[in-house]
Amino acid sequence: DFLASVSDAYLREAISYGRRDTTMSAWARIKGGPLKPEDVEAVILFIRGWQKGPSVKLDDKPLKGDALAGVEIKTCSGS
Repeated sequence: DFLASVSDAYLREAISYGRRDTTMSAWARIKGGPLKPEDVEAVILFIRGWQKGPSVKLDDKPLKGDALAGVEIKTCSGS
């Protein structure tokens, strides 16, 4: 569930300022959009209503190189 893995700060940034190199445009008034800060917060609350499970905290320091030794990695063969 994407929503379980993103913070309100991430959503606020994406809604307010848009997402670079995507079709997600900025919606905040300070960027030319129609939404005031309280409107952005209301959108975040609305979107959170779609979240299916509890929020999770992702590890901001993923394993690299030798740290992966012994870690089982599953791949999808497409079949």
